[in-house]
Amino acid sequence: MDPIIIVDNLGTIHVVWSDNTDGPWGTDSEIMYLKLFEDDNAPILTHPDDIIYEEGMTGNFINWTAIDLNPNTYTIT
Repeated sequence: MDPIIIVDNLGTIHVVWSDNTDGPWGTDSEIMYLKLFEDDNAPILTHPDDIIYEEGMTGNFINWTAIDLNPNTYTIT
């Protein structure tokens, strides 16, 4: 079956197709579904209050947590 592609009102792309190829599920006919969307929500970041360290100080740690339901990559600079 040729794929059916629909874009909903949120911009999410839905693709449905049938597949008759061999795979880990066997050689029977399968209905396949793929959902594609762009997550433009910023992750939730926890961070400590401003910290001042003097030059040469050692043994200090800065901890924070990044929470994202659909992470792609994180870049820390």
